[in-house]
Amino acid sequence: MADALPSEVAQRFDLIRDADFDLALQTLRSMDVQEKDPRQGQTVLWFAAAREEPGALRLARECISMGVDVDVFDKFKQTPLFFAAKVGNLAVARLLLMLGMQPNFRDVFGQTALYYAVSYGHVSMVRLLVGMGAAADVACHLTKTPKDMTRNTKLKGELNKYILEQKQRAAQEIQRCGSNEDELSEVMSRQAQRLHPDSVCPDGQARVAMVNWLFRHMPETPFSPIRKHQVQVLAENTRYFICIAPASMAKRIRRSECELVFDHSELYIKESWYADLSPHDWCDKIGVAQEDTDAYLKAIEKNLTGSAPNSFTLAAVRKLDGNVAGYVHCSRKSTSSQKLKIAHIKVDTEHQGQGVASMLISAAENCARQKSWQIETTSLSVIETNYRARSCYSKAGFEEVSFREASFPKDGLRECWHTMTRSSGHKRAASELCDLDVPAKRFRRQ
Repeated sequence: MADALPSEVAQRFDLIRDADFDLALQTLRSMDVQEKDPRQGQTVLWFAAAREEPGALRLARECISMGVDVDVFDKFKQTPLFFAAKVGNLAVARLLLMLGMQPNFRDVFGQTALYYAVSYGHVSMVRLLVGMGAAADVACHLTKTPKDMTRNTKLKGELNKYILEQKQRAAQEIQRCGSNEDELSEVMSRQAQRLHPDSVCPDGQARVAMVNWLFRHMPETPFSPIRKHQVQVLAENTRYFICIAPASMAKRIRRSECELVFDHSELYIKESWYADLSPHDWCDKIGVAQEDTDAYLKAIEKNLTGSAPNSFTLAAVRKLDGNVAGYVHCSRKSTSSQKLKIAHIKVDTEHQGQGVASMLISAAENCARQKSWQIETTSLSVIETNYRARSCYSKAGFEEVSFREASFPKDGLRECWHTMTRSSGHKRAASELCDLDVPAKRFRRQ
């Protein structure tokens, strides 16, 4: 293989992108994943990302499992995310973003992956990239912005909306600092780093095991959308509605539940002991099932349909496309219990900052009353390191009432779970509650 001509090497890379899945997988497994295509200096991951045939996600997972370097760019300073954006490969793009691939990394032309998603008219890709942090108002070396790359007036209007929202959020971040110069400096530095990242995929190799677990049963094609007329809607605003979702959404809710585990592991990505914990260890720490067993999925179905006597699950759905944006799972100890326990609440990353968490909690409290549960308080648990979550829930009327030692890390000072409660009749504006993920202490679905 080392003696192969450049043209023969290039052909092997092309097979990964263009051949039927079995041949593509066979070819990939016969290659050195660190080898680069002589044409543009790209590894096999670029060709998996650019694949329009079925199997792109599995091939991309195979690449990272084989140890491909994810923190590199090609001769045009483009990353695999650019190629996924160009062909509209949502599943692979999500995989790369969860690995930590930066959506605002710029190529030699000053363009980001968003330019390519817009240019090729991949609206769902545009929404994913913007939701995961891609700046909608960047200018390339020719001073063009992403919205200059399309003639689609509807897409231009959507991009204008994103630009306004991103400017408002940035201003709010700065405003919250008040007169604290140190905090202001930190926020300004963080904003600059998001817009001009130093590397392609910081800490990407450390995330490989968690990301592979997260995507092990991820479908290549999107889940079926949920429309308002199909479900019982409990609450809504201009963008989202909260509903009793159909049982068919169990696997989609399970995906968000797995992301809940991933998000909490992310809090510790810089810790020296992070690599000591496997994905299954993290599941145990957060209180989530390790695998998608039939029995576990059936339990989720029961909670979705409301047939479980002491627990239920509600879904948040984006009106625009019918995609699930998050969920809340609640329980009570017994029929006489007066406490509503928020065991899980998860808003997917691309939907955070829209007040979805507040809607989920309020809808859950109302749903409990509709079920004639005699609740007086609502409680949840937050890990100590999630300082922002604790602050946001405090502003939303939750008070810390107790804490318990967590089971990690094994050595040194242990983490703590903080239990927070509020009156179930508490009223707060949706904007006052951040969209963050909250796991219960050692929770299991009933």
